[in-house]
Amino acid sequence: MEKISPNLLELLNYRIQKEEESSRLYGAMSYWLEKNGFFGGAKLWHKYSHEEHEHADKVRKFMLDLDYLPRTVALEMPDNQFLGIVDLLNQTYEHELDITRQCMELADAAMSERNYMVYGIAQWLVTEQVEELAKVQAHLDRIEAFGSEGAALRLLDNEFAKLAK
Repeated sequence: MEKISPNLLELLNYRIQKEEESSRLYGAMSYWLEKNGFFGGAKLWHKYSHEEHEHADKVRKFMLDLDYLPRTVALEMPDNQFLGIVDLLNQTYEHELDITRQCMELADAAMSERNYMVYGIAQWLVTEQVEELAKVQAHLDRIEAFGSEGAALRLLDNEFAKLAK
């Protein structure tokens, strides 16, 4: 019995790749934040980087549990230049919107094939995306409410540090 179709295996491997690329992107953002004096933000994006890697590991474990070998692919080099904290936050949000779309495509494909095992992991990923979008939206809301200058950014960075714990 084929537990997972070639199409769904391809999508699962793609999900692993994209989660690893997200981890690397957030690592690059963390380095930019630290270099530019946002030490709390650096810690928080470092935490985000680890969370994305954990998502990839969860999909890998799912595949291995069903006796499928996940692929290990070369990853793209992430951008590490940002115009400022607002640009970094906007890029984070846009990235999470793209990841959300990809996770929903995996869920749609699993449902269309009536593969409820894959749908389960896809649903978990989609649920994680709700959290991802909410946390970035909260950061953007604070920028909109309090501004993107001096003291407001210092307070935001202090908040980032608290969230990183």
